Amino acid sequence: MATYCVENEIAYFPGALTPTEIEKAWIAGAMMVKVFPASQMGASYFNTVRGPFNELLLMAVGGVDSSNAVEYLKAGASAVAIGGSVFTISRMKNKEFGSIETAITDFVSTVETFHSNP
Repeated sequence: MATYCVENEIAYFPGALTPTEIEKAWIAGAMMVKVFPASQMGASYFNTVRGPFNELLLMAVGGVDSSNAVEYLKAGASAVAIGGSVFTISRMKNKEFGSIETAITDFVSTVETFHSNP
């Protein structure tokens, strides 16, 4: 997959957790590496990993929400992503689209505020 994406100039964002996996993904041509599940390691993990891999772009994925997104960004994550924290089973099952919209708006506002005032 990595070779195909690199050869065809397709953005490639593989998931990894350990430093070895992160390095292998980057060497294979990842544009950014998704650190998943980020919540298992915590925000400080990004600061630790960025030490030897300062040139890598890392995305925090898994357990990220508006309450902790800034922690990941301050610790060295280049990007953060949301999924289950917004699109919960309950919200989806009960079609709570207003709640989903509010959660997304809160998340975007939090990240925008961080980027405006790092």
